[in-house]
Amino acid sequence: MTLTPEEIRTAAFAKPPRGERGYSDDAVDAFLDRVEATLRGKDTLTPKDILEVRFPPARWRRRGYDEDEVDDFLDRAMATLKGRADDDVPQEKPAASRIRAADIGKVVFKKPGRGKAGYDDEEVDAFLDRIEATLRGDDSLTAEKIRAARFKSAKRRGDAYDEDEVDAFLARLAKQLDDDELADRPTEITERKAPPVRDKVRDQAFRPPVPGGRGYDEKQVDAFLARVEATMRGKDSITPQQVADIRFTPPRRGKPGYDADGVDALLDRLALSLTQLPPRSKPKPMPMLTAEDVRKVAFHRPRPGEVGYDEIEVDQFLDRVEATLQGEDAITLKDVQHIRFHSPAPGHGGYDNGEVDAFLDLLEVRWSGVMPTERLRPVPRMPPRTAPRAQHSGFFPAPPARH
Repeated sequence: MTLTPEEIRTAAFAKPPRGERGYSDDAVDAFLDRVEATLRGKDTLTPKDILEVRFPPARWRRRGYDEDEVDDFLDRAMATLKGRADDDVPQEKPAASRIRAADIGKVVFKKPGRGKAGYDDEEVDAFLDRIEATLRGDDSLTAEKIRAARFKSAKRRGDAYDEDEVDAFLARLAKQLDDDELADRPTEITERKAPPVRDKVRDQAFRPPVPGGRGYDEKQVDAFLARVEATMRGKDSITPQQVADIRFTPPRRGKPGYDADGVDALLDRLALSLTQLPPRSKPKPMPMLTAEDVRKVAFHRPRPGEVGYDEIEVDQFLDRVEATLQGEDAITLKDVQHIRFHSPAPGHGGYDNGEVDAFLDLLEVRWSGVMPTERLRPVPRMPPRTAPRAQHSGFFPAPPARH
């Protein structure tokens, strides 16, 4: 049943049961004002806007509006807007048109009926992102994988999609991929010669992992993508095999991370992109780090709430690197690659682990042209260092002021 602007303006909702807090009445009323304005041609809300709206809970000591009543009313409002949109579209669409990448972002699923279970909308949306990427040639979902997809049930009806609608859409898409394979017909996937991942690797955005899902440490992923981007610019030498073999650790408890499936999909595309890079002339070897470079490097303290590396252990290792550069020690490339530092003792700030890891990566790149068992070229010995490295030296940019 469609709604009129007057029905939306006069809509009223019951309070939630005692002891519970419903939706903020102010937030709901403001959104319904926009729905009414859209029906009057004075705003531009879409059915997807209604589907994705989230209301904060009612303020303390105010019970707000009953969530189920509001959700039911918004379902009717969404159907009204969807019906108006369908009326405005010329009837030229075939009964079973092909699903294309551009269509995925327009897909809207209704909420499940009262008392019925629904799929978690975040999991479904994440899978739709992969479907869109597949249709663009940037991922590799198959009909079998689409049919085998499983989603957890949403805890709240407001965060759920109707299971029958989702299943029907996925079944239609899987059949389309099957038909393309049987007919051996070029699809959007095979029409592309190469994925569009080029120099702007670090501009890629990832979702946070879903609760209970796999995630990767953000700093590790960002550092590796920076090296891949440098390779595409001819300033590093990451290989497709290294991209395929890279492994990241999960984010630490309470820390943000990147959705593992999204990162893995990007890495698959990057590996293919690296195989298709045009041949480049052999780059000039990068200049070696000197003992003075190592001596002057300094690191910031970890940010509040983060745990860094023990500064004594880091200083001792870099002292050995410095001594090796002067011919007085024998640290090797393998030592740099496998060094591990402990967390500092309680009450000691330590060094920012991201900065330390970045410097070790730089040291590894500059050292990679030397055999692991070969000492570096000796240089004159510098005077002994007397101060810790936790001072700004210019190697890392000064951090913004922290309040």
